[in-house]
Amino acid sequence: DKDGVCSACNFIIYKKNKINWEERENELLKLCNKFRSNNGEYDVVVPCSGGKDGSYVAYQLKHKFKMNPLCITVNPPLRLEIGEKNLKSFINSGYELISVDCDQESMREINKAGFIEMGSPYYGWLVSIHTAVAKIASQMNINLVFYGEDGEIEYGGTKESEKKPIYDYKYQKKIYLEGGY
Repeated sequence: DKDGVCSACNFIIYKKNKINWEERENELLKLCNKFRSNNGEYDVVVPCSGGKDGSYVAYQLKHKFKMNPLCITVNPPLRLEIGEKNLKSFINSGYELISVDCDQESMREINKAGFIEMGSPYYGWLVSIHTAVAKIASQMNINLVFYGEDGEIEYGGTKESEKKPIYDYKYQKKIYLEGGY
């Protein structure tokens, strides 16, 4: 802005600190109740890399909101030892995880195009995280997906979803899939 403060910092200073978190939690509970399975089947999908965001979301949904999450990871082209260790620990703590490995040649081509045309060297992985998760949720008839965070809000970017805790596939396509590129 005119004072040299980034949009993520402005969001925390002027918006996030003023959110009524009790009201938000009640909205979340209503949403969970709407999609909660009564027969033990999965009722929510959580993309989870083993990092803090997806793991925390899955934990909260399972233990606090009594949901039955199915976690999905899309393995990155270059895996790190710490990521593998975190995923194993996550699974061993009581979560079921589907692991998706994308065709490496396709990933390389999409990443190359993403880097050259958009400056995004991990574009193929980003596309996979959003499309594979949606495809699996749809195939398994699970109509609720929780991502760990909306990076546009947390780290700067569009303010389009700052007042909406939920986004739909149109937003996902526009923001995370580069407008449907």
